[in-house]
Amino acid sequence: MQTRKRLPLTLVADGSAAPEFVERRRSDRSPGGDREILEKFRAVYECVSDAIVTVDRQGRIDLANSAMEELTGYLRSELVGRALDSLSGSGEKPSARTRPLVREIYSTPGTYEDVSIETRDGAPRIVDVSVRVVIDVRSAFSIVVLRDVTEKKRMERELLTKHAELRNAFVELERANAETKAAQESLVQAGKLAALGELAAGIAHELNQPLMSIRGYAQELFRRRPDHRQREAAPGPRLGHPLEGSHAEPAQVAQLRRRGLGAPRAGGVLLAVAGGEVVAGAD
Repeated sequence: MQTRKRLPLTLVADGSAAPEFVERRRSDRSPGGDREILEKFRAVYECVSDAIVTVDRQGRIDLANSAMEELTGYLRSELVGRALDSLSGSGEKPSARTRPLVREIYSTPGTYEDVSIETRDGAPRIVDVSVRVVIDVRSAFSIVVLRDVTEKKRMERELLTKHAELRNAFVELERANAETKAAQESLVQAGKLAALGELAAGIAHELNQPLMSIRGYAQELFRRRPDHRQREAAPGPRLGHPLEGSHAEPAQVAQLRRRGLGAPRAGGVLLAVAGGEVVAGAD
């Protein structure tokens, strides 16, 4: 709600402070010129789209144009003699964005925005008010111009509402994009871990093949070993003792699988080497 105040307009009577100006205006007049000028002013007064009224010192309406009738819904005969501040309504408190049409407004020169009035059928209207106070030697009155800005204010409120909705939608879109990006990163990480697991399983399989062959030969040698007495008496190196441990290797491998002893971890993939066998498993 903005307010711009102006100084009163003072009219100078004939023969007072500016006799030369008055004499020049008299010389410019032609027969019938006053009536023609009056008719032009009356046509302008009735044809303008803004509502125009004149208000006396008591705050009552003297004159009103047809635009004032359209704005308020009152006939001109109903407006003349009516207090201008009575158009503010039944005394209900206006909204926080508007102010009522009080006497302080139309008695002080200036421009006032977001002034609320009420039409004859009770519909609220928002107007911008421009006031000029005319001071004459015989009287003083105010010229009040009211411009209807109800539709403009409604469109502004709708624009603000749409802007807030778009801002909320943008924030929601940003949040959804962040969640999607996080999900994509999780999928990429899961893909990397899956590839690493497959690589570890392939390495374990490739290493287990020769180790199993060596283990099979060792077990075959163990079965073909001489009895205990022959081994004690036989010259040369003793092969039985190193081969006897091959029977416990499967149990050791299973134990390492359960406990993960001595297993380096790489992205949730467990590598274990025990008893001549490489084991790959998930951590």
